[in-house]
Amino acid sequence: MVRKVSGSTIVSLLAIVVALAIVCPLLGRHLAHVFDGGPALGDRLLSPVERRLYRVMGTGADREQRWSAYAMSVLALSFATILGLYILLRSQGRLPFNPNHVPGMSPILAFNTAASS
Repeated sequence: MVRKVSGSTIVSLLAIVVALAIVCPLLGRHLAHVFDGGPALGDRLLSPVERRLYRVMGTGADREQRWSAYAMSVLALSFATILGLYILLRSQGRLPFNPNHVPGMSPILAFNTAASS
């Protein structure tokens, strides 16, 4: 069975291909520059913030993280994302921009969805 492809689908596909053709070489050059040790785009703005964060956390850019600290970081991030998604799913019915008035999920379904994603 042959399906007809609409004109808007072709235009969308071409727009994506053109955007990728423009962005990929620029991003590739930037990544090569960063991995060679050069300054990254936005370093002038973000370096002071990064230094302050390092000072607050008691670490530095030249220090490596132990495996146990890395494991705790992964677990903390996982916990935070599960908690954030759980709260989002439970409060979905009260959030703005809900044109279909979809209600919030039940506690068990929200936990199952958040934990499995």
